[in-house]
Amino acid sequence: MEDLYDYEILEVAMENTYNLIIGDTTLQDLLDKGLDFMPFTCDPNNPTKQDIVNLLSYYEEEQEYEKCSVILEHLKSFKGNLEI
Repeated sequence: MEDLYDYEILEVAMENTYNLIIGDTTLQDLLDKGLDFMPFTCDPNNPTKQDIVNLLSYYEEEQEYEKCSVILEHLKSFKGNLEI
């Protein structure tokens, strides 16, 4: 993953964060892939409610409304770190 632009790194970070938060993957799964780098937009072991809100805002801006719907459902049942 060399020569990526900032927006491409952000896209990878958001996708990694999304997949972790909604439970489609685990941190260990991502580590096992042996990627050159693994950006996240939050602490992958302890996302806050604000992290999830930020993720929702990103996908709203990208007009990925199916992901927004999934994130909203997760946000409703969020029981983790309530730091905002």
